[in-house]
Amino acid sequence: MKQTETLTKAQQRKRDLASGLSKLKKLFKHLGNPQDRLSVIHVAWTNGKWSVTNMIAQVLHTQGGYTVWLFTSPHLLSIHERIRINNKNISDEKRDEYLWKATRLQEEFKIKLSFFEVTFLASICCFIDKKVDYAVIEVWLGWTLDATNVFKKPVATAITSIWFDHVHILWKTTSQIQRNKMWIMKQWVPCYTWLDNKLMHYWARCKGATLKICTKQIQTNLPGDHQEKNAWIAYEILQDIWISKTKIRTWLMHITHRWRCERLRENLLIDGAHNESWLIALNSYVETRRPAYTKIITVFWTVKDLNMYRSRLQEHLIQWDENYLIQIDSKRALPIRSLPMPFDVQYLDESKFFKETLYTQDPRYLYIVYGSLHLMGEIIALFDE
Repeated sequence: MKQTETLTKAQQRKRDLASGLSKLKKLFKHLGNPQDRLSVIHVAWTNGKWSVTNMIAQVLHTQGGYTVWLFTSPHLLSIHERIRINNKNISDEKRDEYLWKATRLQEEFKIKLSFFEVTFLASICCFIDKKVDYAVIEVWLGWTLDATNVFKKPVATAITSIWFDHVHILWKTTSQIQRNKMWIMKQWVPCYTWLDNKLMHYWARCKGATLKICTKQIQTNLPGDHQEKNAWIAYEILQDIWISKTKIRTWLMHITHRWRCERLRENLLIDGAHNESWLIALNSYVETRRPAYTKIITVFWTVKDLNMYRSRLQEHLIQWDENYLIQIDSKRALPIRSLPMPFDVQYLDESKFFKETLYTQDPRYLYIVYGSLHLMGEIIALFDE
């Protein structure tokens, strides 16, 4: 009975998400389809999309001299993070102006939108007004269900990787996930990806897209080999829109990046790893740092889905010298003492963590805090004060 109820909720969630796309298309049609006036670079995911979109946006602005809109989600500290122009968050005044405009539009046309859809609509209104040269767009949950699928002919599309995430409302197998994300492809539009398999080539033929397999890596200033793969997708896209190879390589060594292997100080690293492949990538990077420290201490927190934790995360949790689980005061948090663990852990009090652990300065120890993006946001907020 419980399984039936869960499935029904998941199906309802899919219908709600899918209806968001049709509602936005209807609304944009009333407005004369302003989104078609944007030069769009559109990036789908499981992992890597945030990195690729930020690399592209930063290089286009700093090295190409273009006015660039970057739309990403979720935000950690402020909704401003979702709407950036030339690598800067929009102001409070502009945020309020365009959110209010989006709210008025849905009321005028009697179309009820979700929070994500309102934010996306607000950003479209903003960047049409600003006459940006390029719009770099990150998809949300999945392609056929995604409200960002309103662009008929992007300049380029990208699919960074395919893995399990949000399976409680999306799909259960990698083939299902890949098939749904293929809808980012558009006729005559190049699609850049790491993925070189039969399904990818099949859908490229069906959609009439030009498939560009990105098999190389390129050096960046970011930690982790996976970022060099992300960077190569960005590099291929940027050089195909006539940014100098030298300029691309130069700025890839100056990329600014938050909460992906970010060091808040020399012995404190935070990372939002919360799915299987992301955890594997993080652990690979940590292994390279082992010789520099006498002790590595991990702190982890997860949320919501116990089945997902058991099937996809549990065996890939990072085990080093000391390992902790932390319980954050959130309605979304699973009770940490109920989580099955693949190795011995200690339970860390939230108040002690925020008052003591985060401020431990011993340079011989490396603290790695990873997992929920909610936790990353709380930590960044403390260090940004």
